[in-house]
Amino acid sequence: MAADPSDIRRLERRAKSMLMDKEIPQPKMELVRSLLTNQDLLPGERYSAIISLIQSCPNKKAPRPQNARIEVPGRKSQRAQDVEIPAEPKHPGPEMSSAFIGHLQWKYRDLKLFKKRYLIHANNRLGIGFKKRLIPTKRCMKVFREMVAFQEEVLSSLSAVMLAILKDETIQDPVDFNYLRLIRRWMLETPLVEYQYDTIKWLDRNAFESELKNFVLPFFAFQKVSIERREHILQTIETMLRTLPDYKKEEINEKDPEQVRREKEKLNLAREKRVYDYMVLMRSFLPSKVDEDNKINVLLRNRYDIPTYAEFLRMVMEVLVFWCDMDYRDLERYYEIETPVVRTGDWDYSLSELKKYGKDPESRKRRKVDLLKERLNGYDALLEYLKLKQQGHDLLVRAYEEQWKTGSRRLIDIEEIKDNDFIKFLDGCLNFYNNSYLRLLDGSLIYLDDPVRNPIDGSFFSPEYFSSDTAKLKEILTDFYRFRSDNPITVLSREEVKRICRGQIKSIGHVETLLRSIGAYFYTIAKEVHWLLDLHTTWCGLGAAARDPELLRIPLSERPSFETEAIGRPFPFFDCKINGFQRPSPLDKGLVGRALVDNMENGVFPFLVGFCYQLAWECMHFELLEDLEERKKIIRELRELAGKAL
Repeated sequence: MAADPSDIRRLERRAKSMLMDKEIPQPKMELVRSLLTNQDLLPGERYSAIISLIQSCPNKKAPRPQNARIEVPGRKSQRAQDVEIPAEPKHPGPEMSSAFIGHLQWKYRDLKLFKKRYLIHANNRLGIGFKKRLIPTKRCMKVFREMVAFQEEVLSSLSAVMLAILKDETIQDPVDFNYLRLIRRWMLETPLVEYQYDTIKWLDRNAFESELKNFVLPFFAFQKVSIERREHILQTIETMLRTLPDYKKEEINEKDPEQVRREKEKLNLAREKRVYDYMVLMRSFLPSKVDEDNKINVLLRNRYDIPTYAEFLRMVMEVLVFWCDMDYRDLERYYEIETPVVRTGDWDYSLSELKKYGKDPESRKRRKVDLLKERLNGYDALLEYLKLKQQGHDLLVRAYEEQWKTGSRRLIDIEEIKDNDFIKFLDGCLNFYNNSYLRLLDGSLIYLDDPVRNPIDGSFFSPEYFSSDTAKLKEILTDFYRFRSDNPITVLSREEVKRICRGQIKSIGHVETLLRSIGAYFYTIAKEVHWLLDLHTTWCGLGAAARDPELLRIPLSERPSFETEAIGRPFPFFDCKINGFQRPSPLDKGLVGRALVDNMENGVFPFLVGFCYQLAWECMHFELLEDLEERKKIIRELRELAGKAL
């Protein structure tokens, strides 16, 4: 079995450190050189042999730092200053000798966790010797068994939680699952408890390190994971736990008999307590702070006088492996403890099992393509509205023309006005909207004919639905007409307006503010009505149009909740046609007798949405531009995924 590269690096550092610190006789130095040049030995065997050969050699005496006399050149000799040369910091690592064993035994004597033991070894000239060391007492082994029991309690449901994550189609991010894989691997470590105590008495430092390393280091590694990520992992565990049969609450129905209801409530209380106890234990292994009062820390403190679980882990490594005083930083530096790294794009699990739950790379790519296409449909519909024409004519140009004809029969070139006097063109479009489409939204009374030509009076929206938007429109119109009155001869081309919206012309920033307000209003109206039309399409697609038509004659008084997106919602009076308005207008002929939501070719409300989107586009509203940019981004992603498939 191949040695762990990190273990080989650690042996190499230890061997090199000992070569620098030990007084090595010439014969042993010759043996060391021969070991270094022997290519038949594996690196781990080579460094272990060197350590075993020279660890009994005495340490070099550290030279005392000498005082240095410092004089300023070009001046008379002044009083010398003593400059202390700082000693090099000691590299954290295990102590090779047993010099501190007595100190460590005295340090933890009150806890009664360790006791002194001698081990016979043969690395000297006589071939016999005794090495003093500390081993865990039976009391210490009891602590280990209690910790392992906690780990087994975690493992009892952890696999089921991970399987529930795999089965959940809504969870597509594998990061939490991959972290749980590491946690499960950590929980499977059961150091020393599988040995008889008579066997533990004869374990040496290397055996203790091999047993404890994978039990201790993951705790400190997970402390480096951000608190936000740890909380997200714990929330995922709790959410999935509540879906498992042993933890899921029974649903209590109003029709349940009293005795059945009480039994269910009792069972639900017990299951809620199980969830609580499990999460309390999980938080003990993934604490936000190592010294918090969690389940394990309280038990260790009350039963064994050990302050925290982290302190217990540090303590056993200090006594059984390092043989000298050390703190958390020494442990982290020596073992190079880093934040656990998990894959963020793939699930760390068997490919055959992932295919069962649609979490394999191919299934995930197909699902991603489907989601991107679904998102693209909404942006494609927006683009269709931006390109929508009425009988081949531009919607805004047609609107300006109809508004112009209400007050004049003189022929004009509207395209020329749009390109060279955009403020005048915008004035006409605002007047058209105010005199025509606004009555469909502000709660005005409308005369309608149902499918069998029976007259109906009603409105599509209550006055409150768009009340804030209507008030905003009044402010916009007031500001716009004030601007026109204050600047009667101001003429701005369409290209100049675009440059103003881009911030390229700073001298008339008040025009930019006005255009931003207009663009924001019309984008908001278009987005809202577009969403309502999509809800109506969903509702019709589910075959709900055959319901009682009386339910369809109610104006919308409040915005539908997002929960209705799955089932849709009918558009009020969708099967009727407009016959007239309580507040008539010369522009009524463009609305009377037409279907309301039939399709983009003839529907009144689709034309309203197209008009609003196109006017927001002319004002270069930033949200609309972002939507179009998002559409391009989705198309690029789809092309990249298609290229990978090839």
